[in-house]
Amino acid sequence: MILVLLINSLNFKVMIKDYSQPDFYRFNSDSLALINWICDKKLSCGRVLDLGAGCGIIGIELAQKLEMEKLTLVELQADYEVHLKLNLACYLPQKIQVEVILNAFSELNLVDSYELIVCNPPYYLPGHGQKSKDERRMIARTFIRDSWRHLFEIVDRYLSEKGEAIFVLKNDRIILENIFKELKDFKFSFKVHEERDLVFLEILRLNKN
Repeated sequence: MILVLLINSLNFKVMIKDYSQPDFYRFNSDSLALINWICDKKLSCGRVLDLGAGCGIIGIELAQKLEMEKLTLVELQADYEVHLKLNLACYLPQKIQVEVILNAFSELNLVDSYELIVCNPPYYLPGHGQKSKDERRMIARTFIRDSWRHLFEIVDRYLSEKGEAIFVLKNDRIILENIFKELKDFKFSFKVHEERDLVFLEILRLNKN
């Protein structure tokens, strides 16, 4: 079955397959917007790191649309593993090397550097955002285990010299203030692109030409 999702407010259309997803948390239009925005940039990226990969939709869709050699998907919650592996088997182009890592951001230890790092992160800090009785859903929405600092430390360690990290965020003052406060401690340059209720944060190394 092929689903067509048309997001009029963002002026794009993305063809999405019948991805396997857990009942407690399903991808939304933010992930689709990030895919669309990155594809419009027509980036060249040999190795791609997808942080907080969930069911794998962002990394897999980008693998189908960009020139890519390797895709590394990092996800904290083991509940996603069966969905990740099923989606990779069904939809990832066979020529692409793939690595799935179930680990927290703070405990991540990788070998490669990456030309593109992508992330649709948990937006909220503990005590903010909508609460849920389902802990798995809360982990997907809120930095219960990790933090923005852990996320930027990964970018600092694994982004290649001329690579780019691109995040999709809610256009929310409190969220953005927390992010910019953390970014001050890293040697990054960054660009902020607002698109209605979303923000695309593009992070580059200061020495990028």
